[in-house]
Amino acid sequence: EPSHATARMLVIGAGKMGKLVIKHLVAKGCTKMVVVNRSEERVTAIREEMKDVEIIYKPLTEMLSCTAEADVIFTSTASESLLFTKEQVKDLPPVGHDVGGLRLFIDISVPRNVGACINNLEDVRVYNVDDLKEVVAANKEDRLRKAMEAQSIITEESKQFEAWRDSLETVPTIKKLRAYAERIRTA
Repeated sequence: EPSHATARMLVIGAGKMGKLVIKHLVAKGCTKMVVVNRSEERVTAIREEMKDVEIIYKPLTEMLSCTAEADVIFTSTASESLLFTKEQVKDLPPVGHDVGGLRLFIDISVPRNVGACINNLEDVRVYNVDDLKEVVAANKEDRLRKAMEAQSIITEESKQFEAWRDSLETVPTIKKLRAYAERIRTA
């Protein structure tokens, strides 16, 4: 399975969303990544904030060469036009099988930075904001179903506990009855 620690990560854009992506990757164990941005200042600020992570700055002019060396590419720019088209991506060298054999583009930009037609390529997958919304909805539905299952287990266990607790109230009475029966037997 792909690993955050070994996959070659590329983040395009170092704005608010790019910084959130970097923080998330670091939280998942990523210790090295390349960040492509128009200017180096934002990348330097992020690098100073996250000292234990190797963040390599590359200018926007090197975006395609950096993409060729990456396994996972996150795009989060304010660009009005596509950064990646099918023609650009189809000529990229394949990624290794140690990361699943697929180059992943995760496009969290609005408007989109990665053309959806790239999904037609054999060794590339594109996920965008709409796909992520579907994943979130599916996860919410799954959590709701599991919560309902947990609620039925809690209800059943509560009934059993209440029955046990109610039985404790009868223990002194049963003891008195046994003692009374024993006195009668002895007599």
